[in-house]
Amino acid sequence: MKNELPKFSSEKELAEWIGSHDTSEYMDDLELVAEEIPVRRTPLVNETLGLLLNPKELDAIKRVAERKGVPYRTLIQTWLIEKLQQEGG
Repeated sequence: MKNELPKFSSEKELAEWIGSHDTSEYMDDLELVAEEIPVRRTPLVNETLGLLLNPKELDAIKRVAERKGVPYRTLIQTWLIEKLQQEGG
């Protein structure tokens, strides 16, 4: 027996449901929309930070970044953001 797509009272409710369910069973019920949706990107605003590191530590960071295939500055930024999230910031 085929599952029927539930009815939703809002787009938010639909989005939450889609984010938590496998929709492959409902593909035949979904409507193909050919309308183009314009996307406006929000510009990122960054500040430069001077950071003094011991050359050995910086070399170690660069080696890890190389193994991961990312620029070392990106790795440092990622680590800082992860730590901030852990600290509840």
